[in-house]
Amino acid sequence: NHLRKEKGYPLLDKDVFFSKDAREQLSTEHISAQKNEELSELYDDEFEGDYLHSLGNLVLDTKSSNSRKGNDSTDVKMEEFLKSSLMSQSELNDYNVNWLDIEDVKRFIDERNEKLLEFINEKLM
Repeated sequence: NHLRKEKGYPLLDKDVFFSKDAREQLSTEHISAQKNEELSELYDDEFEGDYLHSLGNLVLDTKSSNSRKGNDSTDVKMEEFLKSSLMSQSELNDYNVNWLDIEDVKRFIDERNEKLLEFINEKLM
């Protein structure tokens, strides 16, 4: 909702977050897929241990959209993210990432982690 407010969009009410409709229920999606043949060859032990399930590699998604993406490559997912009405997905366009360069992906996740943690800490204070 913070991103929606910043960009002048109506806020999502609590019903969206607690929807009983399976198509609308929210879940978390890995930006860089957990299981993708092309990507898994790039993942090293450090990535799997420190980055794969990190906050910076996760984004809210609806369950139906998450299922549709499956284990697509990140480039394919990014096209879907940019069409989403969820601002946390569309803001991913602010990052320039080579999804086939594991060090660049780690940099992205580190940057996004830092940004999200700063936001959380700011809201808690």
